[in-house]
Amino acid sequence: MKLGRDIKRDFYDSLLQHTETPRVPSLPILEALDFVTDAVLIVSEKWNITYANQAAVHLLGENVNLLTEQSLWDIHPHIKESSLIAAISEALARQKVVEVEEYDTCFKSWLSIQVRPRSYEVIITVRAIGERFVSSDVIRESYRTLFSKHPDAVCSINLDGHLLAVNDAFNKLFKVTEEEILGEQFIQYMSKDHYRSLGVLFDEAKNGNPQSATFILPDLVGNALHLSISFIPIIIDEMIIGVYGIVKDQTDERHSLNMYDELSSLNELIVNSIDEGIAGFNDRNEVIIWNAAAEDITGYKRVELSKNTFDQLLMQADALHKMLNRTDNKTSSTVINSNNVTIVRKDGTLAIVDCTISPLRTNGKIYGHVCTFRDVTEKKKTEEIIHQSDKLSAVGQLAAGIAHEIRNPLTALKGFLQLMEMSGVRKQEYFDIMNSEFNRIEQILTELLVLSKPPSMHYSDSVVQDIINDIVTLLNTQAIIKNIYITTDMPEHKVYIRCIKNQIKQVFVNFIKNSIEAMESGTIQIKVVAEENTDDVTVFFEDNGTGIPKELLKKVGEPFFTTKEKGTGLGLMVSSQIIRDHRGELRITSEENVGTICAVTLPTSS
Repeated sequence: MKLGRDIKRDFYDSLLQHTETPRVPSLPILEALDFVTDAVLIVSEKWNITYANQAAVHLLGENVNLLTEQSLWDIHPHIKESSLIAAISEALARQKVVEVEEYDTCFKSWLSIQVRPRSYEVIITVRAIGERFVSSDVIRESYRTLFSKHPDAVCSINLDGHLLAVNDAFNKLFKVTEEEILGEQFIQYMSKDHYRSLGVLFDEAKNGNPQSATFILPDLVGNALHLSISFIPIIIDEMIIGVYGIVKDQTDERHSLNMYDELSSLNELIVNSIDEGIAGFNDRNEVIIWNAAAEDITGYKRVELSKNTFDQLLMQADALHKMLNRTDNKTSSTVINSNNVTIVRKDGTLAIVDCTISPLRTNGKIYGHVCTFRDVTEKKKTEEIIHQSDKLSAVGQLAAGIAHEIRNPLTALKGFLQLMEMSGVRKQEYFDIMNSEFNRIEQILTELLVLSKPPSMHYSDSVVQDIINDIVTLLNTQAIIKNIYITTDMPEHKVYIRCIKNQIKQVFVNFIKNSIEAMESGTIQIKVVAEENTDDVTVFFEDNGTGIPKELLKKVGEPFFTTKEKGTGLGLMVSSQIIRDHRGELRITSEENVGTICAVTLPTSS
C-alpha cells in the first residue's frame, strides 16, 4: 500500500512525462501543476529557471514574470551551501532521478527535493515535509548522538547479556576501551557481590519492566563508587530486542552529602556545647534550632516546643517582640542587643537574660531569626548584693564625714539656743543663722537619701532636647540674676534615651547649678552631639567659671569633697551614681581660671 506522498509523486511523474516539448509542458499540464501543493521548477543546464508553478512562486517569494528566465543562483543565493547542486549534477550526469532530504535554513523547514533529468534541463519538485517526515537516517543519527554524548555511562545489551555498544562516558567510568568490552558479558564489570542483584534487575528489564537501584562498587584501585544503575528495555515493533543500561556516578554527590552530614553533626555538637541558649525560628515562629542551653534556661525541651508554646514565651517578654520588630526591613547585618530581658520559664519562675537577635535572610528576604541568650539571673542577684554591700561600705566611709558635717551646724544651733536662753534676747539675726544651719542639715540628709535609694526600674523613652529645655526654663532666671546666659546647641532630629526622667533632670540641674555658682557672669553652653542612627548621645556642659585646680580635679566625686564654700560634695557623687545606673559615662575636664566641661554620654534608644 502506497503512502500519500508516494501517490502524489507518481501523479507528478505522469504529468511531466506527457509534455509536448522537452522544454515547456503543454498548457493543460501547466494549469494542472498550478493546483498542486508542491513547488515545481524547470531549470536549464545553464541554471536559468524556465518554468515555475504557483507553489514555487510562493516558496521563493517572487512574481512569476520576474522569476522565469532568471538564474537560480540569483533567486536562491545560498543554494551553493545545499545538497541540491550535487543532486542536479548527479541527475544530469547519470540521467536518473535523484532524491534528497535536508533542513533548509532559509525556509526554516525540512524539504524533500526530487531532481528529474530531461535532455538539457532538470525538473525539480520541492515539498516541505515538516519534523514528522524527517528521514530515518536523521532519526538514527539523533539517537546515536544522544547515546554517544550522554553524560552518564550508557550501554546497549542483547538479551543474552552481551555488550553491543558503549558510550565514551562508560569507557571513562570503567577504565576500558570499546574494543576490550564489546561482546563481553556486562555483569563481569560489576562486583561479584552484586551479581545476583544485578541479574534479577536485568531479567526484569528483559520482561519489559524498567528497573533501577543503587550499588557501591570498587573501582580498579579499590575506591568505592556510588552508582545508580538503571535497566530499560529496548522495544521495536512491540518486541523487546535488548536492554539499555544507564550507570550514573553519584560518588561525588554522595561524598558531598556525607560532608554535609558530618558538618551538620559538627555544627550541632558545637551549638549544644555552647553555654548560651541558641534559638532559631522561621517567620511562622516554628522552632528550627533549640540547643541544650536553651532547654536548661527555659525548662522547655525541643519536643515540647510547639508554635503556641514559643509564642507564649515571647508574649511574656515584650522586649523580645520589640527587638524582633526592629530587625525587620533592615540590612542583613542588623544585630539587635538587649540586656536584662525577663522571660517566664516553664515552671513559672522568672529568668533575666541578655539577648542578641539577628535576622535570617535569603535573597534579601527575612525568613526567620536566630536569638542567642545568656541567663544572667544569678549574676544580677550577685550584683545587687555587691551593690548593697558597696552602699553599706560607703555608709561606713561616710559616717565620720556625716557626723562632722551635721555636728557643725548642730553645735551652732545649740550655741545660739544657749545664748538666747541666757540673754533672754531673741534677735532676728539669730533666727536667720539657725534657719540657715537647719537648711544645711536638711540638704545633707536629702542628698544622702537620694544616694541610698535603689534605682527605680520605671524607665521610659525621653527626648534629650525636651529635658534640657525644661531645665533651662527652670534655671534661666537664677542665671540671669548673676548676668549669666545659658545657650544651647542641639540637633534638629529628636534624640531619645531610655531613662528615669527625673533622675536625668537631677543630674543636668546639678551640673548647671555648679556652673552658675562658679561664675559671677559669663556663659554656660549646653551642646548635644548625636549623629542619626548612632548608639549614644553626649551632652556637654561648658562654663567659663573659676575652674578646678589640677591637683584637686582627681578628688572630684569623692564624698564631701567640694570647692564651694557651702557645698556638701554629695551632688556630684549622686550624679555619677545615676549616670552609671543608666549605663552612661561622665568625663570632667577643667582648667583653673578658664572653665570646666562636664561631658555626659548615654546610650540612645530606638
